[in-house]
Amino acid sequence: MDYVKNVLNAGWLGSLLGLIGIALAFVFFLRSKTRPNISYQTHSVRLIGGAGALPPEIDITYQGKQIEKLTRTTCVFWNSGNTTIDAASIVEEDPFRVTLCSGHVLSADIIAVTRSVIAVNANVPENNLDCAVISFKFLDPGDGAIVALLHTAQEEFALVAGTIKGLPKGYVDRGEIVSLGPDSNKRRLVRRVLGSPVVPFAAAFVGVYMIGMGLLFDFNAHPKGLPQIPAPGIIRPVCVVSGLLYFVMSWRSCLAIRRRWPEALIRAMPRPEEKDKLAPG
Repeated sequence: MDYVKNVLNAGWLGSLLGLIGIALAFVFFLRSKTRPNISYQTHSVRLIGGAGALPPEIDITYQGKQIEKLTRTTCVFWNSGNTTIDAASIVEEDPFRVTLCSGHVLSADIIAVTRSVIAVNANVPENNLDCAVISFKFLDPGDGAIVALLHTAQEEFALVAGTIKGLPKGYVDRGEIVSLGPDSNKRRLVRRVLGSPVVPFAAAFVGVYMIGMGLLFDFNAHPKGLPQIPAPGIIRPVCVVSGLLYFVMSWRSCLAIRRRWPEALIRAMPRPEEKDKLAPG
């Protein structure tokens, strides 16, 4: 009991709690600001061509056209901001689109949408075959869609381009899609637990607590009821470095296991018997 009282009466504890309060206030202030944003992730699979190219004696055609390479690229995009993006915000001269560095887009299909009311469509312009233009009525925060492209590009990556009013810096590339398709119940539970805001904030609290101890706690003092601390000059940097490592590694682990695109898109993914929509043809 005396140990707990001594810890609670320590001056560094109040300073640490004050720093945590300031950090949380700053985080909540940033989250409260109105910010339009669109994020996306992509994943490509080479279907024909590449290292295992077919012999020249074999001809492959798609809708009557001969092709040597065929790649399927899946693009997930969603409104990751906190305000609605209307179709009127899209600049007509520079439409919202998924674009390739080379080759031609053969087809573009909408695989899943968060809500049908947002009316997402994809089409390949006749005068610009290296992209698929995406249109929508509006995107509320968390709204989005999954688009599947079949194309002949040499490169297996694609990017989202176009100009939307209020987004001068463009769109946020969230990297490769880790998994595509509905999660199992076990995997969904793990994602919900480790992907919830509570876990990274708890990890941040522990990390900041250790950093605060290293910076503010007087290791040379020996309060009554507390054991003698050996090598106080070494303990201080160890606490700071350990706190930083714990904070960064725990936070990154939680972000890595989270599926970044909206939960509504996971529920809207085709069932196994409908997955032939993702196949070429």
